[in-house]
Amino acid sequence: MPLGQVAGGASRPARAGIERGDFGGVGRTGPEGLGGWPLALEKPPLPDARGEITLGDVEAIEEPEAWREAVRAWAVATWEAYGELHPVARRWAAEAGRG
Repeated sequence: MPLGQVAGGASRPARAGIERGDFGGVGRTGPEGLGGWPLALEKPPLPDARGEITLGDVEAIEEPEAWREAVRAWAVATWEAYGELHPVARRWAAEAGRG
């Protein structure tokens, strides 16, 4: 399955999916849904550890249900690794009128 389908930005539905377990809207919005670009954003330092699962771990899985579960596990691990940046992401979303 193409990684580009899951490797895009963590949209609001993706955030909802990870935080609440509702993945129904993942992939249905993108940067264009944030009210247009460019937004004046200052990129914070990234965490040293970015999760124990990588997309490389997921890429070779061919069975659709196993792939979906692996992607969810990757998303949760990554979301948790970036936990300290969640307030920054929420602020950016609010500034863009989507928070």
